[in-house]
Amino acid sequence: MLRFLALPFKAALVAGILLSLAAHDVWAQSASILDTTEVRRWREDLAFLRAEMPARHANLFHAMTHAQFDSALQSIDQDLPHLARHQVIVELQRLAALVGDGHTNVSPWRDTSAVFQQLPVALYWFDDGIFVRATTKDQASLLGARVVRIGGIPVEGALARVRPLVSHDNEMGVRAWTPVLLTMPEVLHALGLSEPRHRAKPDQVPL
Repeated sequence: MLRFLALPFKAALVAGILLSLAAHDVWAQSASILDTTEVRRWREDLAFLRAEMPARHANLFHAMTHAQFDSALQSIDQDLPHLARHQVIVELQRLAALVGDGHTNVSPWRDTSAVFQQLPVALYWFDDGIFVRATTKDQASLLGARVVRIGGIPVEGALARVRPLVSHDNEMGVRAWTPVLLTMPEVLHALGLSEPRHRAKPDQVPL
C-alpha cells in the first residue's frame, strides 16, 4: 500500500512552487494579447461555432439553455481584445463543457493545434486528495507528495476553478482529467493559479 502522507511536508512545499512558478514562467515567455487580426479571426470562429454546434450535435441543449449558449459565446467575443491565445482556448473549453457530455470537448492534451505545454509531473486524484504519481529524476523528491495548494490557492479552490473546463459524462471523468489540466501552464495561468517567481515564498507556498 502506498503511504503518500508519510513523505516530508517539504516535498509538498517544493511541488507547489514547481507548479505555480513554472506555469507563470512558461506563460510569460510566449503569451501576448491578441492583435486586431487575431481578434477578427477568433470572432469568425465563434460565429462558426454558434451556427454549427447546434446543427451538428444530436441534442446540444440537453444540459444548457439557448440563452446560456448565447451568453457564453457573447462573453468570449467581448473579452477577445483583452485575452491571449491560451486564454481564449481555455474559454472554449468552458463553452464545450457546458454542453454536458464527454464527447463535446476541447482537449489541449491531444489537440496539436492548441499546443499547450505540460509540466514534468503527473498528478492523480485519489479518494484522499491529489498526489504526485510520477515526475522526472530531477524532481524525484516530489514523488508521492500531496498537493495542498497551487499558486497560493487551496487545492479545493483550484479544483473548483478547473472543474467547469472538464467535459464529462460522469464524476469519474472529472476526476480523471482535472489532474491533467492542473499540470498545464497555460490552464493554470488562465485560471489565476500561477504567480511571478519574485512573489513566491518557499515557506509560505505549499502545493
